[in-house]
Amino acid sequence: FQQVLADNTPPREWPVNPKLKPAFAIITALDTSMESCRLAEDMVNAELKERPTDAEATILGAMVQNYVINRGYDASEERFVLARRFSERALQLAPDDPEAMAVMAQFLSFRKSDVVRAEELIRKAIKLAPAEARFSRILIYNVLYGTRNMDAVTEGKAARLRFPKDPLTHYNLALISRSTGDL
Repeated sequence: FQQVLADNTPPREWPVNPKLKPAFAIITALDTSMESCRLAEDMVNAELKERPTDAEATILGAMVQNYVINRGYDASEERFVLARRFSERALQLAPDDPEAMAVMAQFLSFRKSDVVRAEELIRKAIKLAPAEARFSRILIYNVLYGTRNMDAVTEGKAARLRFPKDPLTHYNLALISRSTGDL
């Protein structure tokens, strides 16, 4: 599905590399499984084997690692090490890319290791790519939820208005609202 702002502004095209588009489609689908994550990881690793410093492939590698952790498929220390390595490298290779900022923000939020930096990074990513619903979801569910629950609800309600056609924005807001008693 494609997210669109309420004013019909489309999100930017990402990734640009056609070899990476199938892996991105896998991890942004509504029905992704651990096995499909392995497939996406294999696709990304094949691209990185050819071009080890490719920023898009590195960012997508971080996305895959973060997704696996976020979904609870694998929360092993080895997976966290991979996610950290990919996220840090992504930001090093593309410090001004909102996707790189978003993967680092998401990673930093997992163990609440640096939520201040995570929030700064994801808010900057949102400013650079305001039509990207995934970034708002990272802000509300990964960064704010658990440390500032009511801010997460407020941001979630705003995101729902900005992205009325994005089902995961509605879903995240429902989860947060239910757990905070804001029914």
